[in-house]
Amino acid sequence: MGNEEEVLVSMVMEEVMSYLREQVFPRTAAHHNRSTQAWIRLLSEVYREACQQVKAAVAVLKEELSLCHSDLEKQISAGQQQASLLQENIAHTITEDMCGLMLQSLLHVIIPRLDRTLQEVATPICDGFASTRQYFLETCDNIIDQGSKGRSMKEVLRPLSGLGPDDTRMWQCLARLEMSSEGRAWLQEAWGVHTGAWRPLALKAQNALYKVVDMCAVMFRRLVSRYPCCSLDRSQLGAVLCRVRDRVVKQLDTELLAVRSQLILESILQLTLPTFTQSVGAQDLSRYDAMVTSDQAVFIHSDIIFHCILRDSMACHIQSVMRYSLPQQCVPLPASPSNLSSCSSDFSEFVCQDLLPPGDRQQNLCQTSEGSASGSDTLTPSTLSEQDAPLCLAVVKEPVTKENHAPTLLDAGEYIHLTES
Repeated sequence: MGNEEEVLVSMVMEEVMSYLREQVFPRTAAHHNRSTQAWIRLLSEVYREACQQVKAAVAVLKEELSLCHSDLEKQISAGQQQASLLQENIAHTITEDMCGLMLQSLLHVIIPRLDRTLQEVATPICDGFASTRQYFLETCDNIIDQGSKGRSMKEVLRPLSGLGPDDTRMWQCLARLEMSSEGRAWLQEAWGVHTGAWRPLALKAQNALYKVVDMCAVMFRRLVSRYPCCSLDRSQLGAVLCRVRDRVVKQLDTELLAVRSQLILESILQLTLPTFTQSVGAQDLSRYDAMVTSDQAVFIHSDIIFHCILRDSMACHIQSVMRYSLPQQCVPLPASPSNLSSCSSDFSEFVCQDLLPPGDRQQNLCQTSEGSASGSDTLTPSTLSEQDAPLCLAVVKEPVTKENHAPTLLDAGEYIHLTES
């Protein structure tokens, strides 16, 4: 026990203890009656000397380790930068070489079925989230009503236990997240999805939604516990509960919007990405492997880069369709986890230019993004708390004009401004 130096000194003393007892101590000219004191004095001197030597050795070692650590950090940083540049170079080359092939796959295989896919996937998710939100609001209103009647705090917060996994109403809300049999049949026919894929998608959505509700229920209890409710009258307690409800519902709306858009994106990706990959087909990537040295080949693989490009491109296009097809509030679409998004943007720009009419291809993509954001109404979560009507799903079909540009395929980090149907 102790710090590094004390532990090392203890280890040294354990090693030399037998030598001191058998070789050193018998040679000391100590009186028989004072042998114990002489032994203790000998151990003290040896321990003091060991402490000094260990302390000096540890200081030298730490200085050497600091220098080695600094040199190692520089080497790792340089290696990471070099590997990152090489990876981006490979990704850029792959994107340029296979842009046409991926574009044709998107135009002829993915895009014709993507709107219907979005409807079949997003409708139950939006329905389940809206019904769950409504149930949570009703629960909060019930809590406020109990507080206004002068009930005990235990009775006031009892409705929150109804949001648990054993509640029938909660399970009815979660059950709305499952796709209809007609929708599953169409998706299976359109994308060749295995029948066993539906249950994991539903369970994932139900688990994510329940975690958000449970988090907000815990948040409600913690916020209420900060107030000395025992000293409040009915009106004061009602005002406190109303303030807590408003704050929790605002957080609930923020979480629901983010999780809902994430679930829709991941579900559609899981359905469409295998078909997109198959339509592009297996490619000979050996010429890209030649760009990698033997040392870098351990962690840089062209096939992984290629599949990341496919996934990023597919995700970007799905996000653009979600922006212009879902009549939802300001939904922050998740950013792509891959670090190859900068290379995928090249492919996205090519696709966008091909999808635009000839008169619109000269427009700047940044202006398109800014125009689409500035021309739509942004509803914040605080305003959502005043709207209890469930959201419905409808595909917006508008002609593409100079005022209504086709979306870019890479707007991952941007907040998506949508309108309510």
